[in-house]
Amino acid sequence: MPKSAISTGLVDYVLPPNEMPEQIMKYINHDIKIGEEPVVLDESKIPNSLQKIFIILRAETENDFSLYKKNTICRRIERRMDVLHIDNIEDYTRYLRDSKREVGILFKELLIGVTNFFRNSAAFEALQNTALHELLKDKPDDYTIRV
Repeated sequence: MPKSAISTGLVDYVLPPNEMPEQIMKYINHDIKIGEEPVVLDESKIPNSLQKIFIILRAETENDFSLYKKNTICRRIERRMDVLHIDNIEDYTRYLRDSKREVGILFKELLIGVTNFFRNSAAFEALQNTALHELLKDKPDDYTIRV
């Protein structure tokens, strides 16, 4: 595994080359076992488990993900469950509660798409030249906007 990839903290496994095929097969076989229906999208289990996950994330990272799109959050959680070979969201929630490392990994997974925006100068120019003006035109001078 290249050291630059490892240093990001975003790799799922750090293995010597001879162990990689076995791990890939475990990942593939777990995905097949679960089937077509996404693991975490069992609607009867989601609300309670998501609440717990949001609480864990907020307590450990001081970030509130409760207003994020549910489908996005569920896809990221499902991906982590697949990597860890965890078949239900309640087990993942317990694992997350007991693993600060996993909290950090899930936190980074949730921010991947968001942080790209902050590296995009064109997005900031559009925000400055168009969107901010519209958002703030009827607000008092001391108004705070959260972006």
